[in-house]
Formats: sequence, C-alpha cells, structure tokens
Amino acid sequence: MSVLTFAANQHRLLTSAKAPWPGVRLLELDAGILEDISGGSVVIKGEPTAEAVLCSESRTYVLKIVETTNSLLLVPPTQETTNYTETVSQEDEENTNGNASPAPAFQTQAMKSGAARHPITAFPAEASHLEMVQIAPRLQRLDALLQASSYSEEDVDPEGGDAVMSDKVTYTFDELVNQVQASPAEMKQALQERHAVELNGVWRTVDKAYMHSLLETALFLSVQQGWSHDALPQADLLEGLQANGHDARLVLHFLFVYGHQQAEGVWKLDNQKVCRVFAEGLLQSKPKWAEADFLEAWQHSVPQDMAPDIEMLRGMAIQYDTGSQTMLKLFHVHQLPADPAARFRAVFQEQPQWTLQALQPYIEDLQGPGRSAESLLLKFARRVQQDPGAPVLYSAR
Repeated sequence: MSVLTFAANQHRLLTSAKAPWPGVRLLELDAGILEDISGGSVVIKGEPTAEAVLCSESRTYVLKIVETTNSLLLVPPTQETTNYTETVSQEDEENTNGNASPAPAFQTQAMKSGAARHPITAFPAEASHLEMVQIAPRLQRLDALLQASSYSEEDVDPEGGDAVMSDKVTYTFDELVNQVQASPAEMKQALQERHAVELNGVWRTVDKAYMHSLLETALFLSVQQGWSHDALPQADLLEGLQANGHDARLVLHFLFVYGHQQAEGVWKLDNQKVCRVFAEGLLQSKPKWAEADFLEAWQHSVPQDMAPDIEMLRGMAIQYDTGSQTMLKLFHVHQLPADPAARFRAVFQEQPQWTLQALQPYIEDLQGPGRSAESLLLKFARRVQQDPGAPVLYSAR
C-alpha cells in the first residue's frame, strides 16, 4: 500500500465518497506471511460461533480484529497519484545513493512543481482491520473424527482377514482437511503422528488392542521361526500374519509403527516402542506399582533381547514418593485434554506440584507457533521455590 504525502504548503482538495466495496476489510500482513499465502491456495475455516483461521498450503493463521482510534482514508490508485509516488520515491533513492539523507517530502521537485492539482477522492476505511498470527493447527476435531472411525476387530472380514468397511463414518484426506482447522501439510504430519493408515481411500487410526494383537502374533512367529527382532523378513512375516487373519496393509502399517526398515524386505523392531507397549499393559493391570516391583515385572514381560529403561515411561507414568519407597502409576499424556487450560487443570489435579522435568512431557505437544513452554507456564502455572537452594516447583495458578 502506497502512502500519499504532501508538503505543508501544497494545498489539495480532498473529497469523500461512499466506499464502492461495502463489507470489505483491510488485512495487515508481514512479508513472510504474504509470501506464504501467495504461493498457493488459501481457505478460511471456522464454525459460525468459533474463531476463524486462514490456512495456506503449509501453515495455519488465526484472524484477529484490530481496533484503531485513528481515521484511515483510502485513496484509489490513479495515474496521477502513481506518477507522484514514483517521483518522490525516485528522488529519495537518488539522495540516498549520493550518501545524503533523503530530502524531506516538501523539498522534492515533485512537491515544488505542485504536481497533481486535481481533487483527491478518499474513502473512509473501517475502524478496524484484520491481522494474521501463525498458530499451531487445531486438531481436536481431527482426534474426534478419527476416534469415531477407528479400525478394530469388528472391521476384519472373518473369511479372509481383509479390512472391510463397517458402518462407521469415515473420511478421505480432503474431507478431513475441509473439517479441521489445519493446512494440508499440517494434516499429513498429524495423521502420521497419530499412526493413521489409508484404507480404501479413507484415513483411520487403528485400535490399540488390535495393534497389540499384531505385535504379540509377530513376536510369537519370530520365536517360532527363529527370526531375530533386528532382522524380521517382511515376506515371511506377511505370510504368517495373513494366515492368522490379518490384512496385509495393516501388517505393513504395523511394521512402520513398531519398526524400522533395515534393508529391502528386512525390518528391525524398535526396542523403546515395543517396551512401552508392555509397560502400558502392566500399568493398566493395577493402579499403583512399587517402582522396583514394576521394573522386575517389566523386564520379565518383554522379549529377551530387549532392554526396558525407566526413561521410556516418559509421558506415560508418573513417579511419587510415599516416604518409604518410590511408586509408579499410569498417567498418559494421550488421555489428557488438548485445550491448554483444561490440560493444566488435569495435570495439577493429578499432582499439585511438579518439577519442570516431570511436567515437560505433559505440555510438549501443546507448544507451537506463538505458544512456547515459557508462555504456557507463565499463563497457567505458578512458580514456587521455598528458598534459593530448593528445587523450583510448579503448581496451579
């Protein structure tokens, strides 16, 4: 947007008129955002009672109304005003290139010549304009849609084991993008993080119990066939799991979730991911564990060549002291609300005080553009330190 400036001694007639674009608002953008939204399609999403967002191909921005007390007049570009602006800009550039400060507008030749004496018509702008601020994608809607259409045992064809379409409402990628306040690139990442799989053109998460049954069967076959967990043969595993009633596409999905491809047709199971599955099963079997008893039971439950470690419980279980021993209990970050205020309420309801190290796994997924760990703690928690030598703790604000 060009700014039209006149010298103090240059008189111009300013006339007003009704804006020919009723309902149009100005949108303020910085160079980075302008470049992002200029590179492809953009769409504004939002329910009638919800805050609207604008999504580019790769980012999500919240649209905010900025009120102003200053009067803003809009002057449509004309040949006259364009020539005037170019003349001022060119002379300022020449002054700058000559190692001199740009001359004030009233000293330019354009002003001295009294160019452009015709009246100027200006349109009053709204008392507010819109600005865009990048935010993390809002994925609560995605989680609700995927949870309602999760793939489970009831979706398995009892005859051949193939995945079938149940009466659950399912969604294609484009349908999810249309319903969720996230860009296409952010949607792809979110589906990957949630271990979703595309089946018959629609995207679904796979029920945890079904994934665990796949893991248990794969571990049984590896013992039976003498396969190393570091070198599972894909073709043989596919054949074995299909013989046990599993769809080949879900077997491959299982390998991507729990393993790493070492070479063409060879997979290695991820030690941490497998150990966490067994840890969660133990934690769900009883409400509280003495840490020593849990570690012993955990070691006995995992495959022999795998090594569990207490650090693997990050974001899944919390430790607390009873005075005589350290205890463990299930407290999974994936079961907590996605809304920051509700998340902090749930965290402090579970435990009134937290060290930063213990709290971090439960707030990491809340962080994103414009929402750092520091800003979250400042807004929703209170920092407590009894004395300079005592540990810093966080409690409810």
